[in-house]
Amino acid sequence: MRRVLIVGAVAVLGLAICGSAQSFGGSWQTKITLDPQQALFTDAISFSSTVKADYTIGGWTFGSSTVVGDTGWTDQDLTVKGSLGAFSITGAVDLDPSIPLFQKLSATATGTIADVLFTTLLELYDGDAFLTLTASAAAGLLTVDASIAFGDDDDPDGVCDLDFSSVKIGVDFPFCCAEVESEITFSCIGFEKVTFSAQKIEIPGLPWVTLDASLEFTLQTKSLTLTPNFDFSTGICIDFYIAVSTFGNIGFESLYIDGVKLECDFGDVKFTGISFWGTHAAKPSALGDYWEMYKIESVDDACCGPFEFDIAVFFEQGSPNLFDVAAFEANLDLTVSSTLSFDMTMEYEINTGLTLWTFGFTLKW
Repeated sequence: MRRVLIVGAVAVLGLAICGSAQSFGGSWQTKITLDPQQALFTDAISFSSTVKADYTIGGWTFGSSTVVGDTGWTDQDLTVKGSLGAFSITGAVDLDPSIPLFQKLSATATGTIADVLFTTLLELYDGDAFLTLTASAAAGLLTVDASIAFGDDDDPDGVCDLDFSSVKIGVDFPFCCAEVESEITFSCIGFEKVTFSAQKIEIPGLPWVTLDASLEFTLQTKSLTLTPNFDFSTGICIDFYIAVSTFGNIGFESLYIDGVKLECDFGDVKFTGISFWGTHAAKPSALGDYWEMYKIESVDDACCGPFEFDIAVFFEQGSPNLFDVAAFEANLDLTVSSTLSFDMTMEYEINTGLTLWTFGFTLKW
């Protein structure tokens, strides 16, 4: 058990130092004691090991202190120090990993505005919240100090005096080749969780798939979630509707080609054809209840002004009609001038007949 803890501490420190492109510093102090007077070897040897690491980026320093001893992981402290606008901010979290238990959170913000020094101290411990606000200023021979305190350490109910619900602090920062988004959450009883996430992580040799990664820590659990994103766009006139079946975290099981789309331009006329026969990928909304569509649309200059139209024909699988034709849809818009325009929409179903026909105009003055 001791060897595992020591090796784990070395591995974490080593990976952090090798993997960071920003400023990273720290120390590792270990003390081993041998007592030959003990009858048992397990009682004759003892050790303590402390790993400290500081990561600095953008004027902020994030620190960690980990203590490992004979009984395992005994102490974990996290610190942060930096500035936000006119305020200097420090924070510390004390955790007891042997229970595991949140011990205490303390955060201070200090800044001077209009020659007035403001200080805010927030503390969470023993299931209670404490907030102290202070301000001080000097005007000639006059010095003014003010302090407001919230929270009662003798509260018999043991609940937060500030109607405190939760605090979420988000910090985004670059780390190695990824843009990392982090969020730490505290509730009234203390530390809840901290998450680190990154989106669109590229996989060498697989340009059509990227990964979203989320790493979540609580006092008792750690979970890593990897979510694949697929982009099968060809970048040319032909595109496919593709779905991938996955299992576990990032296991790829099956790949389905559920449809195809063709788009091309002929001068001022655009042709679009969509066929969709599968059930795994998202069905294109342009198809409605049908499985296939061909559409022609144009924007051209007419005799009087811009002329826009589109006409689409839809197909129904297994239809008794010629070529499985099921419906037509047409839209027309003619701008006569800057003050007058006409528009028309028509929908026609083969088995039902004309289902919609609208005609309108817009006149501005």
